[in-house]
Amino acid sequence: MDGGYFFYLAIINSIVSFVYSWKLKGTPLIGNITVSWLAASTFLGGALILYSFYSIPYPVVILASIAFLATLSREIFKDAEDVEGDKKFGAKTLPIAIGTHKAVVLASIILLAGVASLFIPAYTGIFGIYYYIGVVPAAVICLLAIRSMKKPKKAQKLVKMAMYFVFLGFILGTLL
Repeated sequence: MDGGYFFYLAIINSIVSFVYSWKLKGTPLIGNITVSWLAASTFLGGALILYSFYSIPYPVVILASIAFLATLSREIFKDAEDVEGDKKFGAKTLPIAIGTHKAVVLASIILLAGVASLFIPAYTGIFGIYYYIGVVPAAVICLLAIRSMKKPKKAQKLVKMAMYFVFLGFILGTLL
């Protein structure tokens, strides 16, 4: 409970952030995965203040996984939105590498997995019934994002909105 593992994660994430900025930002999928890891690791970091790496509670791993999937899909949608600008700067993002349509289909599949994972905490009893107050609207918004995949800008904004509802669900499910 000394936070030593948190310190190691902070060092690792600092290195990952540097490498991302230096080399990975415009690379297909690897850059997206890097950003998604950094978002998901915030949940792990909070747990590492209290627990060792080997005893991170199962609910934290689930929350980190949900954050990873949501962020990954949103990042791919964002790249699909920015194809023209990325081409100008020579970035080789996933939509440039495999085509925008294939990239947004992949983002939609990842988002669908994220939506399915939203119900794991409720099913396993991690959160109370109030978790659904945030999660049900988030799931609906994510499904609307998938339906909007031909408009990546709209899809990524909807995913971002859904993330706020998921966060609300985390809070309500924990406190009430």
